[in-house]
Amino acid sequence: MAQWISACLFALSANIDNFPIGIAYGLRGMRIGAGGNLLIACLTSLGTAAAMLLGGGLARLIPPDTANALGCMLLVLMGLWMLYREAQGGMGAPEQPPADAGTRLGLRESAALAAALMVNNMGFGVGARITGLSIVKTTACTFVCSLILLAGGAAVGRRFGGGHLGRYAGVCSAALIVALGVYELFI
Repeated sequence: MAQWISACLFALSANIDNFPIGIAYGLRGMRIGAGGNLLIACLTSLGTAAAMLLGGGLARLIPPDTANALGCMLLVLMGLWMLYREAQGGMGAPEQPPADAGTRLGLRESAALAAALMVNNMGFGVGARITGLSIVKTTACTFVCSLILLAGGAAVGRRFGGGHLGRYAGVCSAALIVALGVYELFI
């Protein structure tokens, strides 16, 4: 059960940026189709799994307790760096969709967005695996969170105009990463 909790926390924090990005698209009345959302979820999940495989290789070179502590420190440091960037105003605004994108996000635009989100998840994936998170559980949770947060954000953006909902996504993501690192250190 603890592995599922950690995997869900990781997936939520690594994919929370999908929500304000979805809001930004929804504010422009754009729809993210099922195919585009599936492509984004698949690519971010594959990137996470690949990064976790790399982290697993690094973990075999280091004693387990040391590897766990290093992975936890990596997650905490990444979360603190994200909080610092938020305080500097560098990450708070959701990405704006291209002005000429039309009413539905195409597969090409979905692939470009997926690539950006995948890179975001990869650094976290290395640290998550070093701490001992399950690749399968974490990848599954990443896939589901990606689907839900992007589609949910787009729906909120279309329905309510977004408001201030996406403003604190970066802070929440950073705090979850720090919490995950601390949690993994003590279990």
